[in-house]
Amino acid sequence: MVVVKANAYGHGLVEISRAAVTAGADWLGVATAEEGVALREAGVSVPVLVLGTVNARGASACVAHNLTMTVADSAGILAVQEAAVSLHKAAHVHLKLDTGMGRIGARTADEVRSCLDALAASPNVALSGVFTHLADADNPDQTFTDRQLSRFADLRALLPEGLIVHAAASAAALTRQDAWFDMVRIGIASYGYPSVPTPLPLRP
Repeated sequence: MVVVKANAYGHGLVEISRAAVTAGADWLGVATAEEGVALREAGVSVPVLVLGTVNARGASACVAHNLTMTVADSAGILAVQEAAVSLHKAAHVHLKLDTGMGRIGARTADEVRSCLDALAASPNVALSGVFTHLADADNPDQTFTDRQLSRFADLRALLPEGLIVHAAASAAALTRQDAWFDMVRIGIASYGYPSVPTPLPLRP
């Protein structure tokens, strides 16, 4: 996944997205529903994940434009279900697990089970992925990252098999092969700004 949030870090949302897809990106990541809709309206057809949670209006826009949404709790899942039913369509979501970043995401086994209950009650919502964000992956001391990956494994074990699993953003993608799983999310490094030392010839 190439992350193109915030107008592709100021480089041009549509231009960078097209270049990324041409270069082989399987997914694109955006911050908001509006960014995802802009890609669809520009003719970009690859899977797009909205990395932030969305409100009811955003959920409707995502469903209408076949954007995959991030969900973090049962209320968000039920809101996506409502949007999907109103549009007579299916919705696709990835579940965010908060393993230490302290932003959004299910944090405990009980919260994960609550999300699973909500998904069971939402026949129009398909869970296709699960992810977390590593808060300190650019730190030479990897203790906290190790702890997050362990927590991620524990919570992920509660979920069904066959999901797209992803955790590594730029720093972990460059340094932690054990965090690659099924997909990596390359953000700032895509633009030539590595956040960790790397032998790759990256330049702005």
